[in-house]
Amino acid sequence: MYSSLPYRYYDPTLVTNIYPRYGPKDGDTVVQVWGNNFLDLGDDFRCNFGSKSTKAYFVNPGFLWCRSATSDVVGKAEPFSVSLNR
Repeated sequence: MYSSLPYRYYDPTLVTNIYPRYGPKDGDTVVQVWGNNFLDLGDDFRCNFGSKSTKAYFVNPGFLWCRSATSDVVGKAEPFSVSLNR
């Protein structure tokens, strides 16, 4: 018996800017994200704030938004990234 599932290749995402670049440690700040190669992949589309992630909302291939995660880190920068596959 032959069985197959689709597999999708995509170009790497690139984040070029975020706004705002800071917010309260309790999270829930709307963060706007500009870049390239964003795809709407449902719940697998994520914004990563350090080691925590939140759902990303696709607007178009160059823009998305998400809400910031909570953080125990205060007063210093955390890495930010976007992931298409969690």
